[in-house]
Amino acid sequence: MKWNDFLLRGIRGFIHLSLAALLGYYTVQWVLLLRMPLESSLTPTIPPQSVQWQAALIREPLNISPILEANWFGKTAAVETAQPAPVLTDLPDTRLNFKLYGIYYATQARNARAIIDVGQGVSQRYRIGDALPQGVVLHDIQPRWVILQRQDRYETLRLIGTEGNKDNPILNQNYPVQANQTLANNNPAHYPSSAILPQESTPEQLLKQYQQQLVINPQSLIRLIQVAPAQENGQFLGYRLSPGQDRSLFEKFGLETGDIITAVNDIVLDSPLKGFKLLEQMATASQLNLQINRNGQIIALNFAMQ
Repeated sequence: MKWNDFLLRGIRGFIHLSLAALLGYYTVQWVLLLRMPLESSLTPTIPPQSVQWQAALIREPLNISPILEANWFGKTAAVETAQPAPVLTDLPDTRLNFKLYGIYYATQARNARAIIDVGQGVSQRYRIGDALPQGVVLHDIQPRWVILQRQDRYETLRLIGTEGNKDNPILNQNYPVQANQTLANNNPAHYPSSAILPQESTPEQLLKQYQQQLVINPQSLIRLIQVAPAQENGQFLGYRLSPGQDRSLFEKFGLETGDIITAVNDIVLDSPLKGFKLLEQMATASQLNLQINRNGQIIALNFAMQ
């Protein structure tokens, strides 16, 4: 037991001696550090020339304008920003012997079309910028009329049946078409006779034929276009359209598979029950105004039943 006590005392003494030696060493180091001159330890020696160079640098900031203006890769041609077409209002009605039978209106102007008879008894489709006879250019397409440009003069060509209603605020308001919009009845005398029309039926002629079939035999129209209810989050959006037996009818009327018809004339199709009211109105309607939702884009299709 005595030998163990002696050994423990020796180990403790060695530890105490080691700690004392370390403490003394670091104490000496701190004393030497505090006695060193502050300037020599912290402040570097800067040659006089370097000081003068720094002063010059501060007085004269670097000018990089000549470098930027050197046109190392040649001059870039100025890019002209395309200006939107001016909005034209209060234009006179044209006196040209043109007749506007249908309008395919789209929020993107490049997709809009107008069905116009330029006085030859044949209706053709035109887009914005197309040239018409007598030096006329189709300047713009609106839901109820188009704007014609003759040199520096702009004129309005209105949809058949609406020519005498240019002061009607309902007919002249801009798209989107509201549910309470209606058009005046068409005058059959405005249309060209069937003897001078092309052999292939126009959309207007087809609509008149379908209207007659709707009264006589409604079931015969089922094969023309396939219709299915369209809903989103439980809300009724309208009717989704797809081609029937004759796919060319879709192209003739400017339709595409998946189009959702949301309104017809003054009827907004926000309920399946509106379909019955639509059939009742279409039996006597003289104008067909469709509002189409195509992949989120609202499109207007307007036709006169001939």
